[in-house]
Amino acid sequence: LRSAGEPGVQYLTLVIPKAFQPQTNFDEATLVIGSSRTTAALKDCLAPGVVANPGDATSTRVINGTPFSVYHFTGAGAGNYYETTSYRTTHAGQCYSLEYTIHSSQIANYPQSYNLHQFDDHEVNTVMERIVGTFTFL
Repeated sequence: LRSAGEPGVQYLTLVIPKAFQPQTNFDEATLVIGSSRTTAALKDCLAPGVVANPGDATSTRVINGTPFSVYHFTGAGAGNYYETTSYRTTHAGQCYSLEYTIHSSQIANYPQSYNLHQFDDHEVNTVMERIVGTFTFL
C-alpha cells in the first residue's frame, strides 16, 4: 500500500516481463494486491493527496460489485518512465489496494541499430485492466 509507510499484507505480485513486447522500450508491468487494517491506512485509504499527487487524475470503478477509487500518477527518472494506476477500497475493516505500474524506458536513449519500436501502452493497459477486473471478495 502506498500510504504513510504503514505495514500491510501483500497477497500477490504479478509481473509481465519485457518479453511481452519484444523489440520495444517496454520494461515490465507489475501488479501488487495488498491490504492493511491499521488506523492510518484506513484513514488515508481513499485520500487523493496520500495515494497520488494533488492534481493527478482520479475516478471510480465498480469491480464485481465493489466500488473502488482509482488514482493515476506517473514518475520518471534516469530515462525510465513509470505509469501507475491504483485502485483503493475499504472492505471488512481493511484498506485494499490493487496497484499496477507500467515501466518503460525512453526510446531515444537506445541506438538506432537496436531497431526498437515504441511499446503499445494501450495493449499493456488493456491486459492489466482485464486482470484487475477479475478481483472479487470471497
